[in-house]
Amino acid sequence: MKNRTIVILAITIFTMAAFMTGCGKKEIAKKEEVRVPVEVAKPVQGTVTQNYMTTGTVYAEEESNLGFPAGGRLIDIYVDEGDTVEAGQILAKVDSVQFREALNAAQAAYNAAMDGVEALGAVLDVSKNQLTDAVNQFEKIEADYLRFKSLYEDEVITKKEFEDMETAYKSAELGVESAEDGVRAAELQVDVATGQADAADARKDYANKALSDTVLKAPYAGIITEKMMGIGENPGGGEAVFRITGEGIRKVVLEIPEEYHGKVGVGDEVKLFLDYIPDETIIAEISRITPDVNQESRTFDVEVVAPEEYDLLPGSFCEAELVLDRVEQAMTLPISAILSFEGDRDGVYVNENGVAKKKYVTLGFIEGDTAQIVDGLSWDDDVIVVGNRFLNEGAKLDVGAETLQ
Repeated sequence: MKNRTIVILAITIFTMAAFMTGCGKKEIAKKEEVRVPVEVAKPVQGTVTQNYMTTGTVYAEEESNLGFPAGGRLIDIYVDEGDTVEAGQILAKVDSVQFREALNAAQAAYNAAMDGVEALGAVLDVSKNQLTDAVNQFEKIEADYLRFKSLYEDEVITKKEFEDMETAYKSAELGVESAEDGVRAAELQVDVATGQADAADARKDYANKALSDTVLKAPYAGIITEKMMGIGENPGGGEAVFRITGEGIRKVVLEIPEEYHGKVGVGDEVKLFLDYIPDETIIAEISRITPDVNQESRTFDVEVVAPEEYDLLPGSFCEAELVLDRVEQAMTLPISAILSFEGDRDGVYVNENGVAKKKYVTLGFIEGDTAQIVDGLSWDDDVIVVGNRFLNEGAKLDVGAETLQ
């Protein structure tokens, strides 16, 4: 019993001692001032841009589907997919028998028409010679007629002699008129025959063109990227047999929302990113902007010319970054300094005499890890950029070295 009393007494003394020691620590803690460690920086003047990221498709500046204008049965194919071709190189042929027969018939009709023109030209020459003879005869008789008329008026010759001369004069005059009518008729016949010959010549040229169209040639140097048909098939008029891609400049077509139509211009810089050219940013520029907006997508097309030293693959996709706007001498802060306060309002904490103070700000452009401050701060504000996410307004601050100057 005595031992039990001693144990209880010891426990009681130990408990009281522990309690007294704990109370002392709490009193000391109350006397210590808690300060949150932070780092601050003043706003920095810089340049910020409004960027727009989108995707585009690579096209060749020269890219075409090739086919035969009149179609026909394929009898020869000289190239395959992946072949490099020169401008004017023959790629394929279709059966040309009917076109050659049509050309022969057109040539024969043209030759006959030209023979007719030549024959009627000879008739015209004869008519012109007859007119010349009639005019010469008339001029000779006219001189005699005027002389006889004078003699008759002077009563040197008889009335009958004058009347005979007058009759001959009128007959010669009618002969000239008849010869003129003959020339006009012959000229008309030549004109008609010439028109027929011209029509025949046009039909001959058409037939010749149709025959030449049975041979398909490369319009420019490039690569055959697709072959759609084989020998024995019958492509219709204009139906594609090959697809050719030129070896020249590559362009990228981007679709931009209509709201940005006035913010991009020809010559503006564009950054291109392609998976098959990793770790490299291709700097290109806008070459063309379509004036119209697509009614369905509400976008407009922008064409970007890529530098020739890059081997871009037609049909491939790429990412593109455009600068829509730029602000010089803007007030900027690290994006990490920006917090979202109540009501989704943007703001920051600033150091005001060692105490955290909340300030609401209006943001402008955000570029990477930099934010533009449009309103709400002054250049002298010490903005908390590190440790701000653990603060409440009024918190005591332990300010470290500034990270931005």
